[in-house]
Amino acid sequence: MKTAKFVVFFLLLCLIVTLLGSDFPAAAAIKSSEFFGAAKFHAASQLTFVNSSDRIENHDSVAGWFTSELNLPQGSNVRKIKLFTYDNSAGENCLTIGRVDLRTATRVKMGFVCSTGSSTTTPRVFATTTIYPRKIDNKNYVYYIYTKLDPGGSDLAFWGAQVIYVK
Repeated sequence: MKTAKFVVFFLLLCLIVTLLGSDFPAAAAIKSSEFFGAAKFHAASQLTFVNSSDRIENHDSVAGWFTSELNLPQGSNVRKIKLFTYDNSAGENCLTIGRVDLRTATRVKMGFVCSTGSSTTTPRVFATTTIYPRKIDNKNYVYYIYTKLDPGGSDLAFWGAQVIYVK
């Protein structure tokens, strides 16, 4: 009797999966994320900055850019990017995700988020889900993230970034 109930349950489950396809929770994608601490970012411009193991501060009089390579699994979909920052200044810290076409060397900004307001909370988290295109195509594109850090000394610091995606 138990075997018959199991067979009926299994057949119903197979029918549901067939009818619903990828919308069925068992076939759902796996959510993952990559965290990039400040130490993984490299200066893309010449300026005076502090890059400690936990944060980057811009002590120059102009904005600075810091970049990191992004290696996500082929075919994954980027869902969200998060910026971890300390912002107690009039400046801002922005995080951008982008890609470069390997055939034409054309850069495309896929999404960005910036800090707003000032606060002594450390770190503050800002996020966006407005990202396009979302699908990772490593055969045709190279991906990167970068942060733009306005001058601010110790009142404005970049702590890191997180990219959330599904496989």
